[in-house]
Amino acid sequence: MPQMSPMPWFSLMIFYLLILFLMTSIIYFSSMNLKSTKIMEKKNFFSLQW
Repeated sequence: MPQMSPMPWFSLMIFYLLILFLMTSIIYFSSMNLKSTKIMEKKNFFSLQW
């Protein structure tokens, strides 16, 4: 790239932020799913005990 225009850096920053947001949301949702499955396992365990 011969000239350093600010637009590619701006788009790159937005792209990076979007990827970061997607990664955090995926990690958050996976942890929520893990918590819900653990809660369901506990419920099943208690129902088996009863």
